[in-house]
Amino acid sequence: MKPPAAISKLAMALCSAPLLVHACHCLPTLRPDGRPYQPPLTIKIPEKRPGAAIFVGTVESIYPKNEDFPQIWKTLFGKMPSEGEEPPLEHLRRFILHVYGGMLTPPIRERIAKAASVDEIHQVNIIARWLGPRRIIFRVTEAFSETTIGSFTLYTGSGGGDCGIDFRKGQRWLVDAYKDDAGNWIAHTCSATAPASQSKLAIAHLRTH
Repeated sequence: MKPPAAISKLAMALCSAPLLVHACHCLPTLRPDGRPYQPPLTIKIPEKRPGAAIFVGTVESIYPKNEDFPQIWKTLFGKMPSEGEEPPLEHLRRFILHVYGGMLTPPIRERIAKAASVDEIHQVNIIARWLGPRRIIFRVTEAFSETTIGSFTLYTGSGGGDCGIDFRKGQRWLVDAYKDDAGNWIAHTCSATAPASQSKLAIAHLRTH
């Protein structure tokens, strides 16, 4: 069963929702047929600059996994809402606290707790500009700027038009990340982040410059 659009608006990842709350600013949000636009990765050479973490690494873990959202919802509430039905405010609130509790700062937790409507919850940015962020842990194998060999944690969106990158466990990437105002490392499709297999020229350039 296809999950309802309202949950997709919450987490940016459950289905092809007709509207996206925090749309990607560098590319169109919707296709001509109304479906979300999944931006293609643009292969370019990351610029070594202060505050940028540039490295090659392998994805070790992803949380939360987009494909787990429907089962989490059903575990919490018994069943998915009907197609087109907006879940109750308290369900959305509980879902966010359950899935993202470990990522919430006290001020964000308070905003979610005090939200008086679904729309107010949709305006919350848990990490950077995302209501539905994903935490990606890399094993860095080659460092070019602002990081060292070892573990590296960054955040991205859930995809489906919010600039989130579709990282998969075990994949090797050239990463171009920056810090948000809260000090979290961020990567998105508008950056030079790209699969390492498609970035051989960029990696060769970084090694010699």
